[in-house]
Amino acid sequence: MTNLTPTEFLTGILVLTTAVYAWITFKIMKANQQVVDAMGEALDAQLRPYVTVNVFHIPKNPVFFLRIANTGKSGASDVRLTLDKDFYQYGQQDKPNLRNSVAFQQPIEQLPPGAELVFGLAQGFVVLNATSADLTPAVFSIKSTYSFGKKTFSETTTIDLRPYSDGMLPAPAEVEELKKIREQLEQIAAVLAAGTNSP
Repeated sequence: MTNLTPTEFLTGILVLTTAVYAWITFKIMKANQQVVDAMGEALDAQLRPYVTVNVFHIPKNPVFFLRIANTGKSGASDVRLTLDKDFYQYGQQDKPNLRNSVAFQQPIEQLPPGAELVFGLAQGFVVLNATSADLTPAVFSIKSTYSFGKKTFSETTTIDLRPYSDGMLPAPAEVEELKKIREQLEQIAAVLAAGTNSP
């Protein structure tokens, strides 16, 4: 066993201390890089576009509307929308099929923040009628693919209109009001018919 001189001993301790500091510095640098990456992702998430798809209806209006909007803070580029099923507006084959409309067939060059596309779908009693499922399906999906800078996002939203069925029923007071209006229209029609039949 060789005896170490004080200089060799101190050199060994210095080398060991340097190695420990290098390891600690590497770990700190790696942790800092992770923090920087997380901050960058959070900033991107705040600034990026979000193409959202939802359905809404206006109170006292039985029609469902489809809304496709950019709810983010930046414009979405090269927006491509696809509808997985045929959907004939208002349940009539002579009306446009949304699947074949321009928005679902051609790319949208730019969808600015706050911009939205709104499509009338059909009345609740049409969509929720099982016999019209081929024309106006109650469940369908829309896939949206769009770009922001060098990133491309692809999201699929499934729309299910079935849970709205109870909410689309008119309130009893509204039904009574509609009955009164119908009776008044029938009375007016009877008066007009009597007037045209008199000599």
